[in-house]
Amino acid sequence: MYPLLARLFPWYTKIIEKMAVYVDMKKDPREYTKVIILAGIIIGVIGFAAVLIFLNWMFAILALIVCFGLTLFVSYILLMLEADKRAKEAENALPDALQLMATNLRAGLTTDKAFLVSARDEFGVLNTEFKKVAKEIATGKDLVDALTEMAKRIKSDIVARTTDLITFGITSGGELAPLLEESAISLRQQLLTRKQIHASVMMYTIFIFIAVGFISPLLFGLSTVLSEIMSSTLGSIGTIPPEVAANVPLTVATVILNPTFIRFFAIALLIVSAILSSLVLGLINTGEEKDGLKFIPILLACGLATFFIVRVAIKMVLSYFIQS
Repeated sequence: MYPLLARLFPWYTKIIEKMAVYVDMKKDPREYTKVIILAGIIIGVIGFAAVLIFLNWMFAILALIVCFGLTLFVSYILLMLEADKRAKEAENALPDALQLMATNLRAGLTTDKAFLVSARDEFGVLNTEFKKVAKEIATGKDLVDALTEMAKRIKSDIVARTTDLITFGITSGGELAPLLEESAISLRQQLLTRKQIHASVMMYTIFIFIAVGFISPLLFGLSTVLSEIMSSTLGSIGTIPPEVAANVPLTVATVILNPTFIRFFAIALLIVSAILSSLVLGLINTGEEKDGLKFIPILLACGLATFFIVRVAIKMVLSYFIQS
């Protein structure tokens, strides 16, 4: 059954194989893909059965497709976030690692020894990568090829550009130690600029978070309770006699909107707003929308919790005054 699943979804297998390189996956990517696809089918069948109990088979089939697709999508997103985490860790440690490499080279160590000595635990991902490069150089692999392969294993444009600059300098006949020192200085300046930009846009991040996580749910909760009260009040009013209606300049119209529909519509808007706002937060902070995916659970939890708490609080307050 597993080989059949892999053949049915070759595109997903290729995506997972590519992400497995970035996250340094120890398990076989093909086996991992088969497990995820099988889990997606199981979750889809469970969703199909659950929806079929309450709705018709058309909604059940839709639930199966959605559950299966969400399982594959969430698995890919988790791998992508892990790859980005490793990339950020490598970018932050790269200036210090290059500076240490240059110091070791100036001390007279060979290139492979310099890479091996520069592999420190505090460098995280670069600790493992430097050890791999040192082993490859020691076994006869060209330094340029080893550095290029290292850049391919880290999903970072900064690491790739720095590696390309170093390899270009090596092939042009430049000395490795000065190249590493200059690259370290340039990287520190880039990271400092990034931190300054992040600090300058922090106010926008806080504003969006408060607006989507608290203010909007509060207003939606208030409006849904108000719509329920208006619907109940107007629905309890009977037909006004013609002689009374002629003297009263008011018209009581039939309530068309269902309060249940308004409540579910408000919840749907909160969910969509949380997702889109999270992507905006990622774009503002790092320039990448995908970096905002980690905010989705937080905004959803804050928004929905505020929405329901406000509804319960308003109903409790109103019931207290009515009873009084």
